[in-house]
Amino acid sequence: DCTHPAVYYMSCSKCGEKGAETFQNGKALGHDYQTVKGTAVEATCTVDGKEADQKCSRCGAVTKGKTIKAKGHTWNTSYTVDKQATEATAGSKSVHCSVCNAVKSGSAVTIAKLAPAKQQSSTKNTEAKSSTAVKPASQKAADGTAVGKGASSVVAEKAITTSKSEEGPAGSSYRQLMFRSTKQTKTSIKLNWNKVNGAAKYVIYGNKCGNANKMKKLRTVTGKTTTFSKINGASLKKGTYYKFMIVALDKKNNVISTSKTVHAATKGGKVGNHKSVSVKKAVIRKAKKLKKGKTLKLKAKAIKASKLKVRIHRPITYESSNTKIAEVSKAGVVRAKKKGTCYIYAYAQNGVCRKIKIVVK
Repeated sequence: DCTHPAVYYMSCSKCGEKGAETFQNGKALGHDYQTVKGTAVEATCTVDGKEADQKCSRCGAVTKGKTIKAKGHTWNTSYTVDKQATEATAGSKSVHCSVCNAVKSGSAVTIAKLAPAKQQSSTKNTEAKSSTAVKPASQKAADGTAVGKGASSVVAEKAITTSKSEEGPAGSSYRQLMFRSTKQTKTSIKLNWNKVNGAAKYVIYGNKCGNANKMKKLRTVTGKTTTFSKINGASLKKGTYYKFMIVALDKKNNVISTSKTVHAATKGGKVGNHKSVSVKKAVIRKAKKLKKGKTLKLKAKAIKASKLKVRIHRPITYESSNTKIAEVSKAGVVRAKKKGTCYIYAYAQNGVCRKIKIVVK
């Protein structure tokens, strides 16, 4: 059996009487342990977890899973704005845990009220200016979009919270913020992005995936990472896709850059995420010696992080760092326009990316 080797004895071939001497043959089989489903408990910042129990399929022996100590909070290195300051009321900010979003004790700081807007001394002068100037609240970007560089936060927020696009409104881009989600648990999704020059804060929008679920304003932060375990007061569910966007704003609440939409799934279900994007080496070599007017198809491929199926909310998307040197189509076809160097970003729906260098001869 599992713990004892086989034992044999001699017996009479005529009457069957057992002999007194016995013999051992081979070794004990050993337990055939299998994981007992539903017994594992994931450790959180403050609560201990445990490894899954193991049960032998032959003899039924059970080995209890070891206790996993609580991880403790991982405090962000920058403050998160909890309440925006206005002219009428002060705001507040505090340090949050990047995993569970708990607030660090004693970290709360008051944000002073905003200074009142300056009034024009002359009514006549005010009327003259209002007839020609664009009001900040309705200001669009220089490229005419609602979320491009220079748009007001009010205009950008309206465009994001009403958009039905799986990529994001026109004017959103990938290359500056490189917004992404590379770490998820059963109950949380961690988001990362690049720091943008001139950004005073970052506003994050999100919701459960699906056209019926419009983006909602979730949080304002000053760092470059944050983790969500709840959205609109509801805890994240395992094996479920959620979508997010982020806007980098300057001190005047004008947009510097707006990200593309990120779609990421929590763990514990039947769906997963991508871990990387690959492009064949032969294609990368060709990309470094393109001639003006020539084209090259990148054929980027998203690589799954596990065997789980990835439900596609949008395909791999491409973006050029300089369209004057080389532009790229939705299908990943690069067209060399003039001599110089630029980069093409091929990114999957959760923001993982492959950066391809383009050299036009």
